[in-house]
Amino acid sequence: MGIEGLIKEYREGLKPYISNPFSREVFDKNMSKNRYKDVVCNDYTRVILNDGKGSDYIHANYIRGEPLVCTFICTQGPMASTTIDFWRMVWMEKVCHIIMLCSVREDGKKKCEQYWPDNTRESVKCAGTINSIAHIGLSYTDHFQTLSSQP
Repeated sequence: MGIEGLIKEYREGLKPYISNPFSREVFDKNMSKNRYKDVVCNDYTRVILNDGKGSDYIHANYIRGEPLVCTFICTQGPMASTTIDFWRMVWMEKVCHIIMLCSVREDGKKKCEQYWPDNTRESVKCAGTINSIAHIGLSYTDHFQTLSSQP
């Protein structure tokens, strides 16, 4: 068998225990929740909605920063059908800042559902959760901060 044979056997034995870092199986099973078919949500790093309040799928991945930098979440602009899932994720992950990298409409095409209230005195209610939102800045991108969340 030799060293090479042992290494090969060791690697083959590990395969069932190591997630495929390029798997897209869950993405493919949830096409109705994906805004774009060519922007893949990777199974290996996806955010799993484990609050027991519906599907565990959201098109969102954890992105690891450099050492000493927080991990962040990158997600698609919510669709009308996924806005509640978006807020479930915000609540579950205790997100305190949301940075929007697109406009609701670009070049006449809808890129994102408006998932925040028109007025900062309004609340967002989803799945029994109330999130108070403060609009922090308005520029090319919008920046919101979750001020408080109540069950």
